[in-house]
Amino acid sequence: MVFAEKSRVSYSISPNAKNEVHKAVTDISVRDEISLTENTPSIISSQKGAKNLPMMMNASHVRQNILTADEARQLGIVVDKSQEDHWHGLGEDLFLRVIDGLDDVELAYRGTKTASDPSRRENFFLLISKITDASGNTINVPVYINEK
Repeated sequence: MVFAEKSRVSYSISPNAKNEVHKAVTDISVRDEISLTENTPSIISSQKGAKNLPMMMNASHVRQNILTADEARQLGIVVDKSQEDHWHGLGEDLFLRVIDGLDDVELAYRGTKTASDPSRRENFFLLISKITDASGNTINVPVYINEK
């Protein structure tokens, strides 16, 4: 379901996000969740039943968004050949720009109608950002609201 933004909620990238992201990329022993934002993008939090929560991402997923498969290997990360396309290679600056820009997206979709897990139907969002990668591809951001 496509939806429109209703009301504005204060959205900001976490003050320590840049440092935490850099540490996660340069120190592969970091396993913690990274606090990327202090709140949820308003296009999500303004929807019925959606809560305004901080956006978190585990360190390994941060690395997969920022590094290429070759960069991961150079850091000593084992990269399964069948998983190479999961290393997006955005780089730190572009990754942080995308996260910071999630309050101003082109379009957003809520839910996966056919998901077998009911929480995936309501707590899953796909944000179509206004930011493109080096090849000109629009960056899409899946967001799953984990209320735990």
